[in-house]
Formats: sequence, C-alpha cells, structure tokens
Amino acid sequence: MPMNRKFLDTPAKQKLVGSCASLFHAAEKEMTAFVYAVDQLFGAESSWRAAEYWIEQLETIHSPGNPSVSDLRHVTIAAASRLAGTFCMEVA
Repeated sequence: MPMNRKFLDTPAKQKLVGSCASLFHAAEKEMTAFVYAVDQLFGAESSWRAAEYWIEQLETIHSPGNPSVSDLRHVTIAAASRLAGTFCMEVA
C-alpha cells in the first residue's frame, strides 16, 4: 500500500487532512489579500515586509488544535499593526 493511502486509513485522519487543507487555503487567501493591499497602497518593498511580518505572526499562534479563520484575522491585524509601527519609525 502506498504511504499516503496507509496514512489516510481512518475517517479521523481523513478529516484531519481535509481540515488542514482548508485551513491552509484560508491562510493563503488571508495573507494574499493583506500583501496585495499593502502592495497597492505602499509599494513592493512594503509588501515584502508585510509578508514577512504576517508569517512571523502566524508562527506565534498558540491555539489548541488547529488555528481558526478568526486566528488568521488576528495574525493579519498584528502584522498590520507592526507594519504601521515601522512606518511611524521611518517618518520620525
């Protein structure tokens, strides 16, 4: 039996893989929207920084089980706040 079929041998494992896939898709959409908006408003250099901050914030999630879409929204807000802070430091 191939490795991936053996891994997905129970309904619980299949459900876990499905929920991880949908969470990954939601995270990709959330980050893409954030980075695109920053790029449109502030340019490519800021969008690279925004992506970096978003990923760093994602790594700080300490949610029991899988993070939710709500957790991803908090990631975006925290990354935006951090990005705004860098803009304030550049102006000062």
